[in-house]
Amino acid sequence: MDGDWLVLVDEGHPLCSANLWASHTCVRVLHTVDDLRASVADEASVGVAYLPCGGVDPASAQVATDRMLSIVQLEIPFTVVTSGAQGMCPMPALNSLWGLARVANTERPECTVRCIDVAENCLMPERVVTLLGQHTESRELVLGHDGELTVPRLSAATVQTASEPECMDNNATYWVTGGLGSLGLLTARWLLGQRGGHVSLLTRRDVSIDEVLCSGGQDVAWMAEYAGRITVVQCDVSSLEDVTRCVRAVPTSAPLRGVVHAAGVLQACELTC
Repeated sequence: MDGDWLVLVDEGHPLCSANLWASHTCVRVLHTVDDLRASVADEASVGVAYLPCGGVDPASAQVATDRMLSIVQLEIPFTVVTSGAQGMCPMPALNSLWGLARVANTERPECTVRCIDVAENCLMPERVVTLLGQHTESRELVLGHDGELTVPRLSAATVQTASEPECMDNNATYWVTGGLGSLGLLTARWLLGQRGGHVSLLTRRDVSIDEVLCSGGQDVAWMAEYAGRITVVQCDVSSLEDVTRCVRAVPTSAPLRGVVHAAGVLQACELTC
């Protein structure tokens, strides 16, 4: 590290104890913005770093944001060292500081604000000291769990061309719950059109396929085309006993390969608030 550093560390931060930095004589640990302001006035040539304490509650975010804004108003270059601001599940209280840094760099380019995010297993004084001494063009760096230092960048997503859907298994059984409802009948017809082997329409009603066909109507007329491949089964899917009975009744020659829960009402209407 080149020169001395004033490091403002939030109370509760894993590195808030000055004893942890005892071997690094180039670092002076501070705990208040007032101390930092006074120290900067006395030692204009030192580097400044801020180690905020992360948290998931709004109060933590407010405290960290207020402190960082106070440092920005000092109109000096400084570095923010976070742990958990980047990655798959960033902490909002820390991630927001990176956003504030980007705004500060845009509105006050003369006061460069660097952001470094350090993986939890790498958060130790010696690593922080090394990172503060890094001279890079990038204002944002991430030290991963593997110890690799990277620069966060957006990359173009690779859009995969949708492949043709796999055909249904001709030797399998497919269940459609709410099978005699409008959605269920549409679903069953589509499955059979996709060469689905056998379709069972599950319904609470005690009716046979013949009774359904005899009831007439265009909604069920198409079923005659698939005679032998479609059945109506009485089953209350909210009853474990009923479902168990139906599962056991599935023939081994046509095992159950899919279930479509289509209980509902198909009705076009205008959405209203």
